[in-house]
Amino acid sequence: MTQTSTEPLLRRATDYETVAGLLHHQPAAAFTSMFVLHGYGHDLGPDLVVADLAEIETVTRGVGATREYELRKVVLRPLQSERRINLTHETLNVFCFDHCSIRQFPVFFILRDPDALAAMDQMVPQAVGMATVRFNDWRLENAYEWALLSRAASHGELMPVMDFPLMEALGWRLIRPITEMGGRSPVLEWHLLKTDELANAGAIPLMTVLTSPEGRVLRRADAQMLNVFRSQRPRQRPVMVALAADRSPLINVKTLAREEAPVDTDADGDAVETSAMLQPLTLVDSARDKVVPLQRIAV
Repeated sequence: MTQTSTEPLLRRATDYETVAGLLHHQPAAAFTSMFVLHGYGHDLGPDLVVADLAEIETVTRGVGATREYELRKVVLRPLQSERRINLTHETLNVFCFDHCSIRQFPVFFILRDPDALAAMDQMVPQAVGMATVRFNDWRLENAYEWALLSRAASHGELMPVMDFPLMEALGWRLIRPITEMGGRSPVLEWHLLKTDELANAGAIPLMTVLTSPEGRVLRRADAQMLNVFRSQRPRQRPVMVALAADRSPLINVKTLAREEAPVDTDADGDAVETSAMLQPLTLVDSARDKVVPLQRIAV
């Protein structure tokens, strides 16, 4: 699927998303966190680096309902490289794909200059292609494709294709991709819901439908069952399409900044000077009743 809209692909990640990505706090994700860096080197292309987490150090304080996690050290390793990028003393400007849950596709963009966001947005297709070809790593492409599919669905441009009108009171919710790592296109899972329940994350669907990325219904049983919901007259309004609501985080996160002697390391591990400010991230873990643990979240 190609990027055709002028709407930005990226948005600033919340504090929770930033820390969850660094700590890989989404075990239901399709893969471990990937980081696309802009302004930290040229491994992938001009100003672009694709990296994994190499080292992280945190300190935990408190027990019970309130716990604090202070991030002390963050080091990334570019793919297929022994070089290290030490972000410990950087003010982290972290972005992620809009319309793309980090619990499914934990891909993050770290920009040394946050004003370069528009340029990074335009460079995403290049980064996707180069990461796939050069490193045979499909994580970025999988996340990119899902971001495009979700955006198309949110605009009403993608939904299950039917050769008859759907009942006026019904609409679709795009739930998740059923995908494998690699170049295969995902199968999309949709829920058919009453229109007034599209905003209710816990609503029980009337049926589940699987489609291709173009919206073609894949299962013959689904196509036959959909006839039950055929409208006897033309619809007066377009079919509404919603995205699956992301679960609210189990922890409330806030960031703090403090001055600290700036130290960084070069490719050989030697200390070098830097003028950045350390930005420890503090997580406040709030215990709540009847909350589904993250490891039990399936989508």
